[in-house]
Amino acid sequence: MESELGEGPYLFGEQFTLADIMIGSMFMWQRLWGASSGRPKLEAYMDRLAARPAAMKL
Repeated sequence: MESELGEGPYLFGEQFTLADIMIGSMFMWQRLWGASSGRPKLEAYMDRLAARPAAMKL
């Protein structure tokens, strides 16, 4: 998964897409249940998703 992130903030570079919602939600649920990926690049990706204005706030 980390290799798919590339250099942009989202899966397809600069553009946030439905793929980010679908794939990112799996990792976000993992995070909500207290599990860490242990991968800094993936954790940073989840931080970017969580920082989006429409992200669910808990």
